[in-house]
Amino acid sequence: SLKVGYLGQPLNVLSNAIKFSASDLISRCPEVYVHIEHIHGTHLQVTVEDNGIGMPTSVTDNLFKPFMQGETSTTRRVDGTGLGLAITSNLLQLMNGDIAIKSAAGVGTTVAITLKLKTVEKTNALTSLANQKVVWLTDDSFSPPRHFQKFFAKSHAQFHWYKTDKDLKGVRLPAAKDTTVVMGSDNCDVSKGWRDALRSQCKKLKFILFSLDRGARLGLLEPDSYRIQTSPVLISQIHKALATLNGVAPLAAPPRRAVKKSKRRS
Repeated sequence: SLKVGYLGQPLNVLSNAIKFSASDLISRCPEVYVHIEHIHGTHLQVTVEDNGIGMPTSVTDNLFKPFMQGETSTTRRVDGTGLGLAITSNLLQLMNGDIAIKSAAGVGTTVAITLKLKTVEKTNALTSLANQKVVWLTDDSFSPPRHFQKFFAKSHAQFHWYKTDKDLKGVRLPAAKDTTVVMGSDNCDVSKGWRDALRSQCKKLKFILFSLDRGARLGLLEPDSYRIQTSPVLISQIHKALATLNGVAPLAAPPRRAVKKSKRRS
């Protein structure tokens, strides 16, 4: 169970990550990752990582003070009051939460917010990805799946990533027939070429494709192909695609606790 007031704090941090990794501030392709993890069944940790302009230690040591900003007034390239993180820190303390920041100038920033949760009874079944075999391909148009590697590791899935070209250079073809291949390319022609080549060489493969087109058909396209939206790529959609393609049975929902009825006195 998550209080509504919790939601604004990760959103403020996410807004900063996007703002300070804008393409006009850095010379590389901007990347912002959000990772959400349930810790020990009692806490939720939201980690926001970017490859933006970053901050030196002299700034991060004082970052939670009011009116403190990540850039000096003489070099400031982004507008702001300097109150956002100070407010976030104070609110998290009131909610028994915590915030930690690691940053390096010219490299990027990682912010971890930890929130205490109230345990409630679950009614929704979960889908297990244990022992699923996933091969993730990327070309130069697509970011490396760093955070997805963590997700698959925690899901106990078998995961392999290859950075390749349109001819699948350096890719080891999967030996297992029940492997799902994720087509990490913003170029539809490249993705289609990969799928056609793999279909001709390996039987019973499944494919997850991406699309930047907001009007494109999403979901199950063919029995072996599922398309999801990019910008951003959501872990929940990857999870859903894998479960749909492979017909993974959901885990049984935990049984409800029996409620003892008190005996009425006659």
